[in-house]
Amino acid sequence: MTAHDPEENPWDEDLCLGPVDLNRMTVDGTWRIEDEAEANWALRKLDRAQREIQRVNENARREIERITVSKNAAVKSATDDVGFFTAALIDYRHRLEQADPDLPKTYRLPSGVITRRKPPTRIEVTDEKTFIDWAEGNDPSLLKRTPLVSRLTDQKDRYQFEVYSPTGDLIPVTDNGEIVPGVRQVRDQDVYGAKPT
Repeated sequence: MTAHDPEENPWDEDLCLGPVDLNRMTVDGTWRIEDEAEANWALRKLDRAQREIQRVNENARREIERITVSKNAAVKSATDDVGFFTAALIDYRHRLEQADPDLPKTYRLPSGVITRRKPPTRIEVTDEKTFIDWAEGNDPSLLKRTPLVSRLTDQKDRYQFEVYSPTGDLIPVTDNGEIVPGVRQVRDQDVYGAKPT
């Protein structure tokens, strides 16, 4: 192939200086620029290739934007319906729970289920400095670079969780009755959902 072959590279005919033999290879299989004329030609080829990449990317960006706008418009009504009906079903579930506190977690209907899922409990540090000071003197295994309060639940033989009267929080207590300061056990809000079958 030569650089002036418009059939091989039709967007390139105005860049040709004459026959630049791209088949002229070195021993290691690479093509080399031999003079300033070929270097200038290669720079123009490089510029044209970079502008072509830019043009294609810009066209792709505009097409993606057009498709995204079209997709958003097409699903807007359905997205609104999902939000509306999910909220209505969750509200219905709340009212059922008020009437029957023992309602099963999965409430089955012919067309699907309305669910309630309890997330797992987690331990939250309420006063990091106080907890770190306590753990350094009493149980350094609870510390790494950040407090490893989740290990409190792993060591059931050393720590129990009891209700602390003033706040009603569940707090860890050591096996000798000492309150572990600066932490409490937390359960996130129940997660509700609806799923057609």
